[in-house]
Amino acid sequence: MLTTFILEDNAKQRFYYQQIVRTQIMIDQLDMQLALVTATPQKIKDYLQHQPHTHGLFLLDIEIGNQLTAGLDLAEWIRNHFVDAQIIFLTTHTEMAFLTFERKIAPLDYLLKDNGAPKVEQQLRQDLKIAQQRYQQTILHTKQKFGYRIGQRYYEIPFSQFYFLETAPGNTGKLIIHADHQQAEFIGRLSEQAEKYPHLFLAHRSILLNPQTITSFDAAKRIAYFPDQQKCVVAFRKVGALNRQLR
Repeated sequence: MLTTFILEDNAKQRFYYQQIVRTQIMIDQLDMQLALVTATPQKIKDYLQHQPHTHGLFLLDIEIGNQLTAGLDLAEWIRNHFVDAQIIFLTTHTEMAFLTFERKIAPLDYLLKDNGAPKVEQQLRQDLKIAQQRYQQTILHTKQKFGYRIGQRYYEIPFSQFYFLETAPGNTGKLIIHADHQQAEFIGRLSEQAEKYPHLFLAHRSILLNPQTITSFDAAKRIAYFPDQQKCVVAFRKVGALNRQLR
């Protein structure tokens, strides 16, 4: 899920942006949650320090109170700690735009409040959709984690906890994922997953397994064992290749 934050010291504007985000999440069924709406940069830092694996979208005002670059400073800290963070600046300070490039923050957008509420709202709604699309790509294509979708929600599992995929019985268009203390069914085809994750092993026409999490392999019975007493069958013609890979 894409965790969303708003930093704005003007109470009226803070509520306004909050309503835009909540409405857009509901209308488009975005896989987002509005986690924190605040006028204090440190509160966002505190949240992130306790949630180091957050996929975040940040709507940041640059000037907070009498601190001219408080939002910019926070954005720089976020970028240094969360490489995939998506940052949108909401500000009246056009002259600050060049600092975002100088500090290598690489924001998703830079929205000028002086353009008027209708224009800002239109751009912000578009940015939320773009942020969702980028998040989906991050989840689905990361090499360290396996990503999948159920409805409008996206999930990810570290490959260290991923055991195997199998085609759902009687339905080649659905897959069942087996992982550390969890199992889920989602729409997809095994051939597509094998192409997307070439380090996984096609053990059977209906099974794609992770050799790294196999605890033992009984070649005579053609069964691969995983933690949690999970297991899967290996096709006869795949036994030799799997043995070589496990050496």
